[in-house]
Amino acid sequence: MDSTRYRIEKTILEQNFSRRSAFVDRYNPETFSLRVGLKCSSGQAYQLRIRIPPDYPNSIPRAYVMTPADLRDRAGQSLAQRSPSHDMHLLSPDGNQIQLCHYKPANWHPNVTLYKVALKCLVWLEAYENHMLTGKPIDHFLHS
Repeated sequence: MDSTRYRIEKTILEQNFSRRSAFVDRYNPETFSLRVGLKCSSGQAYQLRIRIPPDYPNSIPRAYVMTPADLRDRAGQSLAQRSPSHDMHLLSPDGNQIQLCHYKPANWHPNVTLYKVALKCLVWLEAYENHMLTGKPIDHFLHS
């Protein structure tokens, strides 16, 4: 991602998530990653790492939950061990950091911003919290 696109992306993230539920912690041009903190309606905070491919925005960024570490399902099983999982909207993990499925490759377009990726991740986190309350898979809340 070039510096102009980065400034645009950062501005959009800060305008749409400012102080309310997200922050942009750092951008590392060598590893092309962005850390975003998100807070759910319950007040629970999460930190995500969004890996940005070198040819972004032409390719889909990957989103991983960094904290809390080793998220578990309602039954107590590690979501990293359940990954990939269609009903939980998970892709292959990076160690214990689960990778969220936020866009299908067929739905990706270079006009999609990191803000939209972060917003979809926030929706996933809200669905995860509902899964923890009800035991229903995340898919139930995303397609209801």
